[in-house]
Amino acid sequence: MPEVSGLFNSLAGDRKYNAAWFAEYFSNFLTDGIFNGGTNLQVYTTGSDYIVRVKVGRAWIQGYYYALKDAERQLVPDAADPANDRIDRVVLRLSVAQAARSITAVIKKGTPAGTPAPPDLEQDLDGSGIYELSLAQVLVGAGVTTIASAAVTDERLDNAVCGLVESLIQADTTDIFDQFQAYLDEKTDEFDGTMADYDRYIQAQVDDWDAWYAANKSAIFDALYFAFENWRYRAGHTYKTEFDTPTAGDITETIKVTLSGSLVASRITEFNKPGAGQITETLSITEGSVSVSKVTTFNVDGSIDEVVS
Repeated sequence: MPEVSGLFNSLAGDRKYNAAWFAEYFSNFLTDGIFNGGTNLQVYTTGSDYIVRVKVGRAWIQGYYYALKDAERQLVPDAADPANDRIDRVVLRLSVAQAARSITAVIKKGTPAGTPAPPDLEQDLDGSGIYELSLAQVLVGAGVTTIASAAVTDERLDNAVCGLVESLIQADTTDIFDQFQAYLDEKTDEFDGTMADYDRYIQAQVDDWDAWYAANKSAIFDALYFAFENWRYRAGHTYKTEFDTPTAGDITETIKVTLSGSLVASRITEFNKPGAGQITETLSITEGSVSVSKVTTFNVDGSIDEVVS
């Protein structure tokens, strides 16, 4: 291969440099890709039509410069396949062919399939004179007439197909992104696992309490029932007796926490209920909303029946 050097002054046309020479020269200093990042040449859809849009921006391909200025570019994919999905690509296509000599943003159509794959990029300046960078993949669903926003997969930061323009050394943003995503997934899994363990722990505590209360509820109630009279002497509690409550002739007794006023237990004695000559005594405690009634019946033969329910 001959030696190449330059740039030198031309004498009588002996040192001429064409566009390809300059492109090769500058490609040694700037890598392929888009400039800046952000929304530069970002591909998107509105989700309400069949148009793919490319935002303004600049790019560099094999020493050649591209700029989309002033207004975004709108591209319309070929009609969707009626039976299968396909994946198109929005590419920047450099063509050094004599008839083209340009870089343009175009849609590179994929092949419909049950499991579609994006089309390969053409990167053969020495052969076909074509070199492509991918800005995004676009999933064109079977039979669709609009393209959803979620159908666009941004590829601008993937160095394998595009990347950012760098001077001399190009940072591998693909690896950085993959490492961050892997770290995020790992921490998400750890958090989900921790929360699941915490939920199981709390549920176990609740189950243990429910089991304890179910086993001891009767004993608690019995203790309260038979010691109801003594609660008026319990520190921090207030005992109160109300007559003609809830109806005339009835007696209501309550025990409350003195400071908060919250109800601890109550006992209601109702006369001539459920029938004449009967007495119904109902004791309730707030813990677990437990309530029990005792009906006392005075019989004509002088006997007394008591029924607890």
